[in-house]
Amino acid sequence: MSMGLGDFLKGDLVEAKFSTNDAAGQSASRTTPGTVAVYKDALTVPDTAGVTDTANFNAIVGIHHVTVNTSGAFYVPGSEYQIVLTGAQIAGISPVVSVIGHFSIEHRKADVDRILGATLVESSAGRIAGNFDFFY
Repeated sequence: MSMGLGDFLKGDLVEAKFSTNDAAGQSASRTTPGTVAVYKDALTVPDTAGVTDTANFNAIVGIHHVTVNTSGAFYVPGSEYQIVLTGAQIAGISPVVSVIGHFSIEHRKADVDRILGATLVESSAGRIAGNFDFFY
């Protein structure tokens, strides 16, 4: 089962860690790194632009880090994304394929202006200014 990473704003960095193990369950490096790519919605062509895959993160065998920069044209509000590892080899097992995680871009955030019918503005003191009469 893949890890839900959340809902992000367009242009955010999405970060995730994942592990690789041998048949006995011991941490293992990827002897062939494979490709980490991102799929959008139900499209069958992934994108690798803006994807950084760091194997053996912080010199820890079997722990890997992925960063997805969502500023590219591939990433649009209202879509779902899946981070996928394909073509890896781990402890002599090949190919290893795995869904690392999934996220969305501006697909679950509430549009407060639309819901409340008002524009809320944060003051320099960190307070929200607005007409809250409709709460009474």
